[in-house]
Amino acid sequence: MPLRTLLVPLLFASVACGAGAPPTVAARVTMPALLPAVVATDALVAASREDDAAVPISPGNPSWGSRTALVTIVEFSDLQCPFCRQYITSTFGDIKKNWIDTGRLRYISRDFPLDFHPEALPAARAARCAGEQGKFWEMRLGLMRNANLLTADYIARTASDMTLDTKAFTSCAASTKYDAEIQSETREGLALGVVGTPSFVMGRTTATSVEGPMLVGAQPYALFDAKLKELLGGK
Repeated sequence: MPLRTLLVPLLFASVACGAGAPPTVAARVTMPALLPAVVATDALVAASREDDAAVPISPGNPSWGSRTALVTIVEFSDLQCPFCRQYITSTFGDIKKNWIDTGRLRYISRDFPLDFHPEALPAARAARCAGEQGKFWEMRLGLMRNANLLTADYIARTASDMTLDTKAFTSCAASTKYDAEIQSETREGLALGVVGTPSFVMGRTTATSVEGPMLVGAQPYALFDAKLKELLGGK
């Protein structure tokens, strides 16, 4: 039986970047003319829903971990969001060690840049451009860990430190070649009821989708661990 709970344990707690608005209202995003806007601030996200969220996936989606893992997390993040940085620095390491590295979890990323974070879209482009040289996750996680430092110069230095082909990376990052994909992922998140970052949909792994509860904010590892074990029947 599918789990029916959207987990936002502390209403009006500062755990996510986004809009303090119901899931039916669109949070503003960086791309022009994407969707109607509402005023949003670095603040709380409080939401509730009766049903599980269902996220379509495909083999081309950036993923980490075994494709045969029994459970999958789909993460919606803004790479300049301080709460995404908090999640990456305080929680993700344990998820990777105990779930991804052990083959029990597949982890998929989605971009959800908010327009009050001016470097979020350039950072999302940079991760995808690094992915052309096999370093998507290295760039994405590196930028998220240093979200408080993000500037165009910092992104360029990070690419240089990763020994990327600088000319190719710079040309790619200055283009809009990935904006349609980023826009599509943001629309997808909004349709699911995502109004802040980080947000996560977790569920049993299938070939084409992930369906299960949504967890919002930079929550502690224990909460992720408990929900993943619940999805596996307590294992």
